[in-house]
Amino acid sequence: MKKKIVIGLGVVMGGIASMAAMIPHSTPTKAAVLVHDQENIAQAIKEVTQTAEILINAKNQLEIMKINIQSLDWQTLTGFKTKQQEAMGGCFGTGSITLTPDELLKVGKTPGILNRHRTVTDVLESSIGTVEGVFNGTTNYEDLYLQAQRTQKALDATYKDAAEAAQNVQHSDEKLTDMVNDAVDAANNAKGKKEVQQAAIAIAAANAIETRNTNHLLANILAVAVDDTYSRNIEKAKAQKREHELNEKLLKATGAK
Repeated sequence: MKKKIVIGLGVVMGGIASMAAMIPHSTPTKAAVLVHDQENIAQAIKEVTQTAEILINAKNQLEIMKINIQSLDWQTLTGFKTKQQEAMGGCFGTGSITLTPDELLKVGKTPGILNRHRTVTDVLESSIGTVEGVFNGTTNYEDLYLQAQRTQKALDATYKDAAEAAQNVQHSDEKLTDMVNDAVDAANNAKGKKEVQQAAIAIAAANAIETRNTNHLLANILAVAVDDTYSRNIEKAKAQKREHELNEKLLKATGAK
């Protein structure tokens, strides 16, 4: 009887064990760890992708900055400078306008009224005279030939200075035109902002020099007009003075005065 009970318990326990073995077991802790790792990997991939994009953008920005700070080549910049100096230096030339009166005297020349080393008033009064001097008698106009010589020499010097100025401005403008053309080409071929800015500066400099050339030319044109008008006015004053003195002599001769 005891043997049957033991066998029966064994069978029951075996059946329970078999049934227990057949029940599916879950491992919640292990599953949680797997899910957590997957999220971390996805987040890491996302961060790596974003970092890569940031680095690519930074690299692109650096490339743009590198291009924008790129300067024009040394030869182009030197060419701009050389042509600027030639345009500026050639405007006034080396004519009588730049020489001192003593230097001009050595070669038998008279300074024009725009001579750099003398004032306009000094040139006009010393070479042509003044209306005040004619009427108050301080200007010696009796030797008409010598006076006419001084006047004509002053006029001639001023005319030559104006003609030379016109020619020098022409040569200067040719240099400026070449420089502007080079600057335009440089701007068209520029890769960055700095190159464009350097080309624009060269063009602006050319415009400034051209304005100075124009003013210089206008000054010479005005000098010619002033010199010519001034000498005419002096001659008119002399004629009036002579006429007045002649009338005075006639009145004395006739006893009317």
